[in-house]
Amino acid sequence: MPVAANATDSVGVARVEFYADGALVETDSSEPYSASWDASSYAEGSWHALSCIASDLAGNRGYSDTVAVKVFRIGQTSVFHGELEVAQKSSDTVSFNAGAGDTLAGEALVVTGGELSSFLWLDRDNYQKYVAGQPYSALFRQDTLSQMSMRQAVLSGGRFYLVFINNLSLKVECWARFVLE
Repeated sequence: MPVAANATDSVGVARVEFYADGALVETDSSEPYSASWDASSYAEGSWHALSCIASDLAGNRGYSDTVAVKVFRIGQTSVFHGELEVAQKSSDTVSFNAGAGDTLAGEALVVTGGELSSFLWLDRDNYQKYVAGQPYSALFRQDTLSQMSMRQAVLSGGRFYLVFINNLSLKVECWARFVLE
């Protein structure tokens, strides 16, 4: 898996060292700084910490933030991977297309703000009902969550919606990753 970093210095960057779980993976001394991290021996779903150390020509060192990554095998299609900021008394929606026979798998974790009021997985018709304030049926629903995971088969293809609902009077920030397998 390719890993890249940006590093600058007023005099010059001598090298960038790439680390996975504290172990040196590779060193690169020319721009663009990159390394190849072999994650093939790691278990599916395992978490790992990636970081970098940049050294300038005088030997000074700068440390990157650590990035947490989760190993997933080829054959998955990303639906969403990243952070969501759900404003107070509102919702945020991610839409995607899926085919019959796919499996939707994912997880969400509230980082700040308490908890999400609800998480919904809706098909197109039920999403339109949700938006119009009419009764709807969710393919998957979890209420009052600070963390959740799900894995469910897609029974018929079409357009789908992941809805993150915040009924609180505080902004909620969460991290989520959903894939089709």
